[in-house]
Amino acid sequence: MKIKCVVFDVDGTLVTVGSRLLLESTIASIYELQEKGIKVAVATGRPFFAMERSIKEKVKFDYYICSNGVFVYDNANQKDLFKYEIPADVVMDYTKLCEETGGAAMFQFDEAGHVYVGYPQLISMLSDTLGRIEYFFKHPQQERHQYSPPTAIISKIPTAHMQRFRETFPQFQFVPFMHEFYDVFPKEISKFSGIERICQELNLTTDQVMTFGDALNDVEMIEKAGIGIAMGNALPEVMDRADHITENCEHDGIYKALLHYKLIEPNPYV
Repeated sequence: MKIKCVVFDVDGTLVTVGSRLLLESTIASIYELQEKGIKVAVATGRPFFAMERSIKEKVKFDYYICSNGVFVYDNANQKDLFKYEIPADVVMDYTKLCEETGGAAMFQFDEAGHVYVGYPQLISMLSDTLGRIEYFFKHPQQERHQYSPPTAIISKIPTAHMQRFRETFPQFQFVPFMHEFYDVFPKEISKFSGIERICQELNLTTDQVMTFGDALNDVEMIEKAGIGIAMGNALPEVMDRADHITENCEHDGIYKALLHYKLIEPNPYV
């Protein structure tokens, strides 16, 4: 099946964790895909507002799958394809449980992340992983959701209380990305469900999609896409399900994998 769409994770795939810079080999490879009529998309755990400006400016991606699939955006046509909304009562129940257990919760809204509880814990982590915190705000009033609903949660959950969270919120999946830190979003939503929405829009099958990733939230899209590529720095669970393992991003892993599958031509400058 001919590949018609290539989907990239961001942190640990397009860029190293905490970095804002794309390699020139990666930029050139993505533009070559687009010149050949292949659509390119981002699938990330980051909310849309936290996508680095430097990445958005360097590459005009056709689609964005953000916050692990809760928001899917058609960048070429400037329209939302999908957006999940967390009900107000769930927001407050989740906040209360975090307060009772020493946890932390940041709710992701269209314009920013608002931390309802546990600000110091979350901001320290976000600074380390994203390298910037200007879009994340302390919000002790706990009322931002009254104006428009959030789409997802980033949460710190003490290990001793993890089971209580799972039992209280059975509709959510809790995907770890650091010790005691989780992306929290509905069980039926994932990066791959975002890919399926893009395929519906483009009249493609998922066999016509190639995916790149490195972390636990990439496993499903690596396994279910037509071709799944694990980065050289990927977790073992990702590598085990990949069709191909490339080098890490700082060693031109994206360029080398696309070249391996003959989706691009050799670049004499790499």
